[in-house]
Amino acid sequence: MDRATARGVVRGTDAGRNVLLNGTRRVKNASKRIERFASRLEQRESSAPVNRSHFLWHIGARPEGCRHRPRRCLLKGCERLFWPRRPQARYCSEDCQQAARRWRRRQASQRYRASDSGRERRRGQARRYRQRLRERQTASADAEAPREGQRPAAASEKGSTRRCERPGCYEHFPVQHEPSCQRFCSVACRLALRRVLDREARYRARRRRRRGERVPKRARPPDTS
Repeated sequence: MDRATARGVVRGTDAGRNVLLNGTRRVKNASKRIERFASRLEQRESSAPVNRSHFLWHIGARPEGCRHRPRRCLLKGCERLFWPRRPQARYCSEDCQQAARRWRRRQASQRYRASDSGRERRRGQARRYRQRLRERQTASADAEAPREGQRPAAASEKGSTRRCERPGCYEHFPVQHEPSCQRFCSVACRLALRRVLDREARYRARRRRRRGERVPKRARPPDTS
């Protein structure tokens, strides 16, 4: 065997050895990465449960008689996916419907208190309370007057405050001036209600087309500013 042939054999042996070493290193590195991933996965599962409410399989199979796609609950704080029983269903359960009903009653009560008749009625209640207080003071001068009535709301230093108009949201947000058209405390609340209003408008338009009625063109989307 001449020198050139011997050199070629040596080089081939070294190349094969290098390939074998590189393959072994890659296998070791891959096994280490798999072990690290498995340990992280175990720590994540043991530390905090995963919220699976946004997965479609979490709500179960489509119930019998349901012909609509799954949608999210409109109530703030719930926002779960559910199969709607009715075309214009907004809430996933009876509890969410009752919570939305309580929110609507609260909103209506606060709107009435802000109206002229509500203010007049509140002034009448205050007059009757002061009359009762004077009668108690004259009856027993030494007795301490009980605390009754409603505590006045603290006035905002910079402008006025408004209530968010998304069902289930009790947040108050400041407005710089009274003619402002802002109605929601955040972008998430605004988009949630707009999604529901758009879906209901499309449903009403489809029903009118099926009945052969004329569908009026909507000049602009619903006011959810």
